[in-house]
Amino acid sequence: MAALVLVFSFTSATVLWLAHDVDRSLSHRSSAQLLAYESARSGAQQIDIDVLRTESRVQLDPDAVAVAAHLAAARGFDRLDLSGSVTSIRVDERLVIVEVEIVDGGRRVRGRAAAEAENGVDP
Repeated sequence: MAALVLVFSFTSATVLWLAHDVDRSLSHRSSAQLLAYESARSGAQQIDIDVLRTESRVQLDPDAVAVAAHLAAARGFDRLDLSGSVTSIRVDERLVIVEVEIVDGGRRVRGRAAAEAENGVDP
């Protein structure tokens, strides 16, 4: 009887630990996606004003995009009390793609998102 109680106790503890661990992993994956999206949106707002004025077209300033994306990610990591970094920023003419990585207990979770700069407001 004592052995049965002991087995049940260990099984219950294992199930609780596993549920917590899976929940944390899903939460980090969601947070990584959120931070990547926020960083990409922040970067997509960094329009090269000179090109817009002289050529009347939207083009991103790659240096400003990188700074804005890193700042947005840093604020997000602080706000969510997470450890991580921006692993990749790719800038096309109007598109920003950002990848972030969250590190928790040796596990790495990545998030990737894109945002596009637009000229004007869609009706």
